Amino acid sequence: RKSPRSGTPLRPGETLNIRASSEGVTKRKASATATISQLGEGKERELYVIRVDYDVLSPRIFQRLIGGMQALPEPASHIEILEQDIPMRRISRETVEAEVPVLPGHCVGHFPDYPALPVAKVMHLLSNLAGEHLSALLGIADLKFEVRGAEVMAERLAPAGSHVRILSTYLGPGSDDAHRFRCEARIPEGICGTMDLTLIEVQPT
Repeated sequence: RKSPRSGTPLRPGETLNIRASSEGVTKRKASATATISQLGEGKERELYVIRVDYDVLSPRIFQRLIGGMQALPEPASHIEILEQDIPMRRISRETVEAEVPVLPGHCVGHFPDYPALPVAKVMHLLSNLAGEHLSALLGIADLKFEVRGAEVMAERLAPAGSHVRILSTYLGPGSDDAHRFRCEARIPEGICGTMDLTLIEVQPT
């Protein structure tokens, strides 16, 4: 589970301090926290925080969970899934969806023997879909937005060769001009991950 909280956008030339720490590490559980702070005028201001709670799997259990994946050779070039133009389909005003094919190039460096889409890429796809959804709801083309907060849960991996169905459901406005979304990523076997997301519109400068 990841719980990031974001602050104000960063500007070129700023000095940042990055800290990471682990805690509660056992054979079954572990937690880690990372912060990015802004340094200036003798003061330090926290900008971004992420806390990750891990379930630690033994090699035997890990093999059993993903043993059905077929090992594929890594391609000569890395295909970047985050740069793809993924068409969004509207189910209703509140819900939109898109479908993403998982190619071997999307999984480079992540479990080489069992290629699967990294969780970070899944969540990036979900936040981008929610941003496109918000853009459509507000009627603003090329909307600039910021992730104010997110609660993330990753439940299973999406293997190479599968198709991931991603959905964004608008839950309504929050405080401070924020907008709340519930996002999901699914494969035929079930839910890969979920994200409760809070976005705010960034006004052009």
